[in-house]
Amino acid sequence: MKKFILLLLIAFSTSFYAQENTRVEFNKNSELMINASIINNETTFTKFVEIVGGQPELIKESKNGVKTYFYSKNGLVFKTNKDKLTMIGFNYNWDGDKSFPNTTFTGVVVIGTVQLDTNTTKEFMKKNDFLTFDNLFLELFAAKSKNTVIMVGYKNDKITQLGFEFQ
Repeated sequence: MKKFILLLLIAFSTSFYAQENTRVEFNKNSELMINASIINNETTFTKFVEIVGGQPELIKESKNGVKTYFYSKNGLVFKTNKDKLTMIGFNYNWDGDKSFPNTTFTGVVVIGTVQLDTNTTKEFMKKNDFLTFDNLFLELFAAKSKNTVIMVGYKNDKITQLGFEFQ
């Protein structure tokens, strides 16, 4: 019994460590990498959970089969359809959007050479020479790079959420 409890503690701490140290990079080649693994619309639920670590909670399942999952403690959300990843998002300064967890993303996100954090402002969009962000409405911006749409939301000039949608 002691060995079983020890194994559970090790498994829990390993998955917690993996989530706390998630590194996300989007490069000029339009590759989204999480913990050095390429993520795209071919990534399965199982593979994504293996890469990020831990077990997400199912928040919502729509009639069309889209499932929304949160890593609530880590400010990360992702969606799947037919077991394939369709979207991944990161919360920075929660603005009440219930499609994101209300906690701040605890990992690192780098787009090009710019690392994002809770103090990221709209100036970030000008620092990437390979992405052009268009203002969709109010404080929501989007850029398309090959088969990925990058969406960034702001409130009072500070980033609220960042999302990658795969097409």
